[in-house]
Formats: sequence, C-alpha cells, structure tokens
Amino acid sequence: MQQIINPFYVYGISFLFTLFVYELGWSEFYPELSIDLVIFIISTIIISFLLGKILDFKVSKKEIMVIKFSKIVKCTLFIYLGFFIEFIVNGGVPLFLILSQSGFVYVDFGIPVFHVFLLTFATFYSLLVFQNYIIIKERRYLIIFFLLIFINILIFNRGNFVFTIMAIMVIFLRNQDSIKKITIIKFITGIIIGLFCFGLMGNYRSMTYSSNIDYKNASEMILDLGQATSGFRDSFVPNEYFWSYIYISSSLANLQYTTDVYINANSDENLDFEEIKNMIIIQFIPDFLSKRIIDFMGYMPKPACLIIDNFTLVTMYGRSYMYAGYIGLILTFFYLILFLSIICMLLKKSDSYNVVIAILTVVCAFAPFTNMLVFSGWIFQLVYIILLENKIIRKYIM
Repeated sequence: MQQIINPFYVYGISFLFTLFVYELGWSEFYPELSIDLVIFIISTIIISFLLGKILDFKVSKKEIMVIKFSKIVKCTLFIYLGFFIEFIVNGGVPLFLILSQSGFVYVDFGIPVFHVFLLTFATFYSLLVFQNYIIIKERRYLIIFFLLIFINILIFNRGNFVFTIMAIMVIFLRNQDSIKKITIIKFITGIIIGLFCFGLMGNYRSMTYSSNIDYKNASEMILDLGQATSGFRDSFVPNEYFWSYIYISSSLANLQYTTDVYINANSDENLDFEEIKNMIIIQFIPDFLSKRIIDFMGYMPKPACLIIDNFTLVTMYGRSYMYAGYIGLILTFFYLILFLSIICMLLKKSDSYNVVIAILTVVCAFAPFTNMLVFSGWIFQLVYIILLENKIIRKYIM
C-alpha cells in the first residue's frame, strides 16, 4: 500500500475527480473547458501516474520511532495553553462566538505570527501522535489525537481540519498491507459524511454575517450565490452538498476564465522574462517570504481572475498563467515534481517519513484548488520534521 499511496498518484486522482465534478454541471456560471486546458491537465495526470509508479515511496515500519506518552501529554498541554492564551486575547472561543451569532469574524482570530507557529506545530504534532497510534494501537494515543484536531473545530478552521483528516488517512493507508472491502466502504461513507458536514459548517458560518439569516436562508444563499441549476434544486441531493461542489469545481472554472481573460499571455511576443521572475517569486516561494520580497521590490501582484468574487480559488496554476501563459503552467508543474522529489529524497531515512508523504500528499490533493506549495500554514510542517533530525530538539518532542 505504501507504493500506491503517494503524492503523484493523488495528484492525478484529485484532478480526475475535479474534472468529473465539474462535468456535473450544477452551476450556470461555469464556462466550458477549452481543449488546450483539458490536454494540459490530462498530460500532467499521465506524467504523475508514471512518476508515482517509477519512484520509491516505501518505508520500513521498524524505522518509525514511538514517542513516549508522557512527552505527548506535555506537548499537548503546551499546545492547549497557547490556544487558551489566544482565546483570552481574542475575547472568546471562535466556535462559540460563531454559534451565538455575535458577528465574530473567524479569519481575524489569533495572535499575529504566534498563531501561525502554534497552529502548524499543533497540526504537525497531531500527525505524529496518529502515526504512533497506528504503530502501537494504544487507545490513549488516539484520544490525544482527537484532542489535538478538536482545536480546528474550536477555532472554526475548516481548511486545516480537512487537510489534517486527509493526512491521517494517508498515514493509515500507508501502514496497511492491503485494503479490505469494509475499509473502502468506510472510506467512501466518511467522504460522504465529511462533505455534508463541510456544507453544514458553511451554512452556520453564513449565519454569522447577519442575525436575520436562519439556517434555511443560509442554505438557499449558497445556491443563489453559486447560481445552482434548476436540475440541482429539484434533485434529491441535499443543499449542503452544493458547498462542496462549488469549492471543488469553482477553481477550475476560474482557471478557464483566467485563460480566457489572458488569452494572449501564451504568445511568444508577449512572453516577458521579468514576469516569469515575478511568477517564480509568487508561485514557488512560501508566502511568508514571498510577501516580504514583493514588498521590498515594490511590486503589486496581479489580482486573480474570478468569475464571482466570492469564489477565490484558481487551482495551483491560475496565477502562473497570468504571468506566462502555458509556459507558466508547465514551469509550475515541473517545479511541483522537483519539490516533491527533493523533499522525499532528503527525508527518506527520517522515522517520520510517512508523515512527510502525508503532508506532500495533501499538497498534491489540493493542487486542483490552490497552490499549497506556498501556503506556509501547511508546508511549514516540513520544517518541524527537519528540525526533529537534531538530537537536542528531538529529546523534547520524542
């Protein structure tokens, strides 16, 4: 299973799934995908499947070090203490503030800088704890894991919650010799329930914007905003699933819209090496660094091309096309290959290698939606794994 569950396979499956969902045609504002764009996406899928088969992603279970439970408890208490401080500073727990319709804006939660390090470490540590549970099968490790991911619910961070769930699924599957039919059924059932809960949370979040909006109105709001077709409105599919449909497929619609708006970006006479340099800074360098580089340069990044302003995702390729057309898309794809290959090679002997693969798999799984390669809130976890190779740091964590 370790060879099957790898970032390149997941990249291909994720884009295939996105194309399938797009073709459901539940929204009236989606443009038809161009032949050029479809050919590019299919080509990257084929290359990814080939690389997934060729490269070695296996790791021995014996190489995985078990963390002492006493240290797990101490680190968990330290993490909760950090969030407790943030709750005090921000005047309450985001989940309760949202449910009480207090007008709280959840994206404003957290102490600047401190919150990024705290959340990324909490997420990274939850993956380590889950890996330990899979290896030694002690329920107390699972309880600690649930306590750690419960933080995402408390701070109403849907994105990080979804990322973490997907990462632990990778860790679980990579530690199985084979997959039973009942496991597949549970997996599919979990996805169906998870997508419904995603829409449920979306409706409740909409309710926070106005005290006059009840749950039914919030559910109808997303249908109007996403211009749901009469076919979907009249179907048996619950409205909650339209949230997932929009989030899964709107990024591809925005990518197509981007290629339509910047239709001349791919011509040789319009190819600007200065723009390629800007693309590399914006698309290849983690955002906490690229923002400072851009500010120092005095450069204003191009705004994303969006069909509707509320849906802001443009896949990992949208911004690349604005700067360099299909050349930008090709460079971005090959940078993804290079990044994955280098990280896997450098950390191949790490006893947290399964966690590394899980983090990289999430990056690839969300490639049809956004560029996770520059998202510090997730990719920064790789830094913690590198730091764990240091014996002094390691003794405090493991």
